[in-house]
This record gives sequence, C-alpha cells and structure tokens, in this order.
Amino acid sequence: MIKNMKSGFSAGIIAGFVGGVVAFILIIIGNITGIWVPFEGALNDVVFLTNQAVTHIGLNTIWGTIFGLIYSRFYDLIPGKGIWKGLYFGLLLFLIINISQASYLAAFGSFFWVIGNFYVAFPIRIIYGFVLGALYEK
Repeated sequence: MIKNMKSGFSAGIIAGFVGGVVAFILIIIGNITGIWVPFEGALNDVVFLTNQAVTHIGLNTIWGTIFGLIYSRFYDLIPGKGIWKGLYFGLLLFLIINISQASYLAAFGSFFWVIGNFYVAFPIRIIYGFVLGALYEK
C-alpha cells in the first residue's frame, strides 16, 4: 500500500523520476520497433542511450518536482479524487505543454519530432499524473 504524502515536492520528485524512467523505456521500445528512431543505429550508440537516460530521468525529475508543487497548490481546484485528480492534472499538462510544443514543431516541418513528442509525452504525462495522484493527498 502506498502511503499518501502531504508534500507536493516529494510526490513530484518520485512521480517525475518514474516518468523519466518510463520515457527512457519508451525511447528504447520505439527504437526496437521502429516507431520512433531518431537516427540509424541509435540502440547501438552508448552515448545516445546514456544521453537519453540522463536527460529524461533528470529533466522529468526536475519538472516533476515543479509540477508537483503546482499540483499541491491547485489540488482543491482539480476535479475528482485521489488518482483521478492526478490523471486529470497529467492530461492537462499534456494538453498545455505538449500540444503547444507539437504545433511549433509542425509549423517548422519537424513532423518526425511531433510523432516522437506524442509517442513519448502522452504516456509520460499520464503515468506521472497517476503516480502523483496515488502519492499526494492534502
């Protein structure tokens, strides 16, 4: 059983870390299946894999902490209870951050990165929201 936390900071760190690990796993799956391959031979490139792991886990942990603090501040305004609050928040993050980012990428013709944005970003935000909602309770 997960013990609920009263700190958006702590819940955000954990949820962000989990989201970063999931992002890294999705990058590997995307490369293996050919759904999302940034460049040829990416799975054999130790530098690429290390960069992806450090970047996704590190940045998701940092931003997860920031979003966790925002979540705790607006907790009462988010509809639902428990995990549903977190899922709604994760979906809201996806809509605000990644849909706007994808529109800029598409406008500049970077459709490959738009696909990657949705392939990786949507599951990350949903899992982040799920973990955040499961951990944090006011």
